[in-house]
Amino acid sequence: MFTESAPETHFRFADSEHDHEDCEEDPDDFPEWQQDISNIVLYFDADADGESDYSVKVDGFDEGNDKGNDLDAYFDDLLDFVLSENPDLDESMLLGVSIKGGTQETQYYAVRDNENGEEADPDLAPEKLLNTGKGNNQTLEFSDFAAQADLDALLAAEAAEEEDLEVA
Repeated sequence: MFTESAPETHFRFADSEHDHEDCEEDPDDFPEWQQDISNIVLYFDADADGESDYSVKVDGFDEGNDKGNDLDAYFDDLLDFVLSENPDLDESMLLGVSIKGGTQETQYYAVRDNENGEEADPDLAPEKLLNTGKGNNQTLEFSDFAAQADLDALLAAEAAEEEDLEVA
C-alpha cells in the first residue's frame, strides 16, 4: 500500500491537475528528442521516503507514434494514462522521467527537486536507469495510450459539437 504524503513538487504540471493551460509559455521540461523515442520510464516515490521505489515503463513509442518526439507536447495526457493504470500512484509521487531513443544517450530529467531550473537539461539519475532490461514494476504500451488519447479527443470534439448545436 502506498502512502499519500510526498514532498512539494517543483515542476510546471504539478499545480492543478498538472495542466499547462495557466502557463504563459509552452512547457520545456523535456528536450525534443533528436531521434525517435523508443521508451520512457517514470520513477515514483510511492512510500514518501525521497527515493524511487516504483517505476513504470511506457514502451513501443516507435510503433505508431504520431505524437512526435517532444514529450512536453503530450506528457500531461501520458501521465494521466499511467496514473489511471495505477490507482495507488498520484502525480505528487513522480520524481522524474528517463528517455531512450535511437543512438542518443538515455537521459534522466527530474521533475521533483529539479536543481537545474526550468531548462530541459538532463539531471543526475537517482539510480540505474531502467529503460533496458528488467526491473520496472509495470510496463505499459504507448499504443494503448495513443488509442485512449485519440478516443478522448474524439469524445471531446463530439461534446463540443453538441454544445455548439444547443447554443445555436
